[in-house]
Amino acid sequence: MGGALAGKQVVQVATGAEHACALTKDGLVACWGKGSGGALGNQPSASSNVPVAVFAAGVLAGQTITQISAGGDFTCAVASGAVFCWGANAGGQLGDGTTTSRPIPVKAVASGASALAGKTVTEVSAGLDHACALSSDATLACWGSNVTQQVIPSTTVKQVLIPTVADQGDLAGRRVTQVSAGAQITCAVASGSVVCWGLNQSGQMANGPVSTTPQAVPSLVTTKAPSALAGKTVATVSSGLGHVCAVTTDGAIACWGWGNTGQLGTVAPAAGLTVPFSVTGNPGSGVMRGAIARGVATGFYFTVGLTSSLPDGPTSVAAKAGSAQATVSWVAPASTGGSPITSFVVQQSTDAGSTWTATAGSPTAATATSLVVAGLPNGVNVTFRAAAVTAVGQGPFSTATSVVRPEAPPATASPTLTPTATPSAPAISKPGAVQALAARNAPSRVVVLSWRPPVTGTAPSSYQVRRKQGGDRFSAWTTVTATTLTIRKLRKGKRYSFAVRAANAAGFGPGVVVRRTIR
Repeated sequence: MGGALAGKQVVQVATGAEHACALTKDGLVACWGKGSGGALGNQPSASSNVPVAVFAAGVLAGQTITQISAGGDFTCAVASGAVFCWGANAGGQLGDGTTTSRPIPVKAVASGASALAGKTVTEVSAGLDHACALSSDATLACWGSNVTQQVIPSTTVKQVLIPTVADQGDLAGRRVTQVSAGAQITCAVASGSVVCWGLNQSGQMANGPVSTTPQAVPSLVTTKAPSALAGKTVATVSSGLGHVCAVTTDGAIACWGWGNTGQLGTVAPAAGLTVPFSVTGNPGSGVMRGAIARGVATGFYFTVGLTSSLPDGPTSVAAKAGSAQATVSWVAPASTGGSPITSFVVQQSTDAGSTWTATAGSPTAATATSLVVAGLPNGVNVTFRAAAVTAVGQGPFSTATSVVRPEAPPATASPTLTPTATPSAPAISKPGAVQALAARNAPSRVVVLSWRPPVTGTAPSSYQVRRKQGGDRFSAWTTVTATTLTIRKLRKGKRYSFAVRAANAAGFGPGVVVRRTIR
């Protein structure tokens, strides 16, 4: 990427209504897109089609930025445990106590009546025209436009200019672990459940009928069947323009609210979907069905899911037997599903794969490529298989190895002294098979056979040859002493088989056959 991000390593990207920002590994923030109200944080409030560095000489001087969030026409960042914002501020969304737009970063009020006073902020979320922050002690604070009661429920205040605690309704008594400010709606993960408040005209609350009247009290999103959140623990939530999506701890994605452009992963009624739909479940939605989700992000009219897959099975799995043990080896799978391998699991079977049991020493370290399995019974056949494990889960097992059979080493015999015998004549063995047998056509229905003596056994004293035509029986053996033989008066156009074997005093070698069609 060019501009201020040229040569930089980006660690986070945040997208707003008409602009985007990126955070680099060395703490630089650069923004691009529409600069209305100063959303790019580079003083002149101009738009830019290349990333420009956010002004860092003011309140951000010496600060370490750890997280960013882009909203409607403004941006917020967490730096050194505090919140800094820049851009449009008509609703008080910068949290600096004013409604004045700021083309360079200002610090959200963190003193006096501010809910951020004395707090260490860990996360900030910028919505359309309001924002919320979560502190290390789970304090949730929001500020900005409150026209749909997305900041402070049950009040008619239209603008909340400084961070104010949000702990009403179903937030009370629950520990908030994540927050997402959307377009006139706020949702938070509280004790593993989703709590939302604000606009509900498309079913964003998912806890009752659609209504043009904002939901005045933070309320739990339904987890009653057929809700996709039934029996689930929620890890993160993301609020969009008129829809909301959540990721559960077991990697499922559920969405609800406005879905007229397909942002819920299913066909939704015009009024909105008031019950969470499982994008990753059955029947699910397209390629997301059955996926393991790592995160989800909602835009105005679309949703993006980040998924991980299980690793493939190890390859080239083999076993080599020893005494009461076997060494199993493998090659790590090429595809790990997007997560690093944490270990390998090895199983063994003594009934040809009908049943499998855990193998001693399994699971192994993530870097292992072999495992010595001790304590195996000698004389019993055994086979092995292996699987890779990541943070997402255990992948499929490999194909089973060939059967191996551990055996005890042979006993070492004591040397025995034997008297020296009188040398006898060398034993004679049968000759081996003749070598390079060939049949060559010659003129006038003649075939010339040739071969070489065998290379095994005692040397032959003679050779025997016989022949047959087609499917007839072989003729009787004919003895010759040479390694060539000319056979005449054969039938033209017929296919003959010729057999040759070597002979000596110990017997005959195996016959070798060659076939030839006569010209």
